[in-house]
Amino acid sequence: MRTKDVAAGAILGALAVIIRILGIKIPFPPIPYLVFEFAEVPVILSLMLFGPIAGLISVLCCWVILNVLGEFVPIGPAMFLAASLSTICGIYIGVRAVKKLSMKAALIFGYVAGFTLRSIVMALLNYIILVILMPKFLEFAAKSLSGFLGMSFSEPANAIMLILAFTALFNILQVTIVYMPSLAIVKIINRAGVLPKIWIAS
Repeated sequence: MRTKDVAAGAILGALAVIIRILGIKIPFPPIPYLVFEFAEVPVILSLMLFGPIAGLISVLCCWVILNVLGEFVPIGPAMFLAASLSTICGIYIGVRAVKKLSMKAALIFGYVAGFTLRSIVMALLNYIILVILMPKFLEFAAKSLSGFLGMSFSEPANAIMLILAFTALFNILQVTIVYMPSLAIVKIINRAGVLPKIWIAS
């Protein structure tokens, strides 16, 4: 574990917390408690620029700080941890799987693997929270989604399935929102030669 990776991960993790606290968020209309935000951009950058150790440290630092300063503790920070960690793990697996083909293929596969793993993990966690831990959130989500779609749910199972489907859509869009700007920033840094070595470019 290099000192540079630890320091970079910690700094970018703290930056993620700052962005999250600033509250730059856009609600997801079908289910308003899901919000798009840019706090994960520094987390993705830590992985792309410095590698998986820095990415992991940034996620953990962010999670620890959010447990002190964040909202809806401990579930809010735990969901952030699960979402961010599954995303960077998916990206890492995807990039490593096809790195010998081409850089473009690695970036595309990393993106797809990132939102796929995240969607699966978050669907499982959302099911546990909505059905087992906090049924009131299920009622709220079902009512919001019913109003958005202009339809009613005859069976709770139908509501749950649609909620999880829209949650997966949200996670795909959220990964897109943080992955594309992160990739653009990495390309700028790579061209400028600011860092002697960039993990995803090597």
